[in-house]
Amino acid sequence: MHSAGGLFFWAVLCCMLGPVGAGRPLKTPRELRTRTALEEGLVTKRTANLRAELYDKFAAYLESALPAFSVDSLAREYPSILSEWVAEFVTHCYLEGWGRTRTAEALLAIMDRHGALRQSLGAAWRLMRSWQLSEPADLHPPCPMKLLKAMVVTALA
Repeated sequence: MHSAGGLFFWAVLCCMLGPVGAGRPLKTPRELRTRTALEEGLVTKRTANLRAELYDKFAAYLESALPAFSVDSLAREYPSILSEWVAEFVTHCYLEGWGRTRTAEALLAIMDRHGALRQSLGAAWRLMRSWQLSEPADLHPPCPMKLLKAMVVTALA
């Protein structure tokens, strides 16, 4: 036999369940829904421009290393070879003095363009991890000390 607490639980649970899949009005009218609007929602315009620039730098790097191939052709025909070149590009960025954030954005740009590579870029991300461990980030206060003191004084006043 069920206890009163158990029956109460099931009664509350059943009352909380509303209609599933009920239609709701669209927040964005159908005529304003475009592919561009959807894609622009993924990253800011500034980040999208940065990634486009970094992708072009990777394409230029690859073209200088393998003049007979483009990034697109390697992605379609030889994705495992392209994955190795992406890892080599991370090493190149490290040796050229790029920052980790910029290099990570370059990797994300490549992944954005060639989503099928996402699973095979582990070597490149492991290099990024090794880079992070060899050069830990310098922590800094989130606001200048003078501003922090001014906020404390204002709060105490």
